[in-house]
Amino acid sequence: MDLIENMDTEFKELNRKDCSIPDSAIKSIVAFLNTQGGTLYLGIPDDGVLCGVQDADDAATRLTNKVHDAILPNPIPFVRVQTVNLEDKHVIKAEISVGTERPYYLAKAGLKPSGVFMRSGNACIPINEAGIRNLIMETTGK
Repeated sequence: MDLIENMDTEFKELNRKDCSIPDSAIKSIVAFLNTQGGTLYLGIPDDGVLCGVQDADDAATRLTNKVHDAILPNPIPFVRVQTVNLEDKHVIKAEISVGTERPYYLAKAGLKPSGVFMRSGNACIPINEAGIRNLIMETTGK
């Protein structure tokens, strides 16, 4: 597989204990929404060794539901979730476009640095208060 993590590509795997969607995946989607967009692959750990997901339909549905419930404002129009086959394994591919209502943030953390992220290289970093204000001004023109 030729995929690598970078500014617009992120790998995550389901939590091993309960197969839930990791919070870090949602944080990555927030960062993509606030930066330049990107692609999240669920079923590939950080080391890039493909493991896939057991029940692709269920994982895709749970990812879509978690994105809807955990991110504000509503990011669903900017997130396309699909199942793809890589090396004969099912992987969830979420393509994220830049959102039009930036800043996007984790609902449980609120519109503050602990809830607003951007992409820098292959990392998701919190946006400080000045950066949040700048995103608001860019989006609203005010």
